[in-house]
Amino acid sequence: MLIPSDPLPVDPNPALARVLAYWKEAAQCAAPEALPRLRHIDLMDLHDIAPQLMIADIVRDQPGRLRYRWRFWGTHLAQFFGIELTGRFIDEAYTPGAAEEVSAAYGWAVENKAPHFWVRRADNPDHLVFERLICPLHGQTMDTVDHLFGIITFIGSEKTHLLQPVRLGDRRLSFSGVKSE
Repeated sequence: MLIPSDPLPVDPNPALARVLAYWKEAAQCAAPEALPRLRHIDLMDLHDIAPQLMIADIVRDQPGRLRYRWRFWGTHLAQFFGIELTGRFIDEAYTPGAAEEVSAAYGWAVENKAPHFWVRRADNPDHLVFERLICPLHGQTMDTVDHLFGIITFIGSEKTHLLQPVRLGDRRLSFSGVKSE
């Protein structure tokens, strides 16, 4: 099962737009490759939003099976979700249903060699909303995607303003999801 990307917002929040632009610039530097490699990503270039960034390694431990282990999980992500994930696998850290959903979204980015965007409600007492963008990175060869690089930004209550230092843009929340204005 793969979960396709939601359409990228026309007016993405500044942090998300910055990560997408950084990934595209890294891809241009990696030319003639279609995707950048992990070595083209320097978190110090994005130090002010690094607490919201993540990098996942793709582990192929069995034929046809991909597992995702976070190499880097920003401090704001750990605070927001209430769990430190650096060094952990998705299937070890999430409930089975959530692990399947996140893995299916990550799998789409790997298969399509394209960024994946979604908007979701967090399973926390405030049911706060977050946007997540992940971008694929080539590994040892140009044939495989071995890493994912991305950002999670937060939309919601006053608590999230401490986690999100930049303007998120105007969004309207609904029970079924998040609608852009």
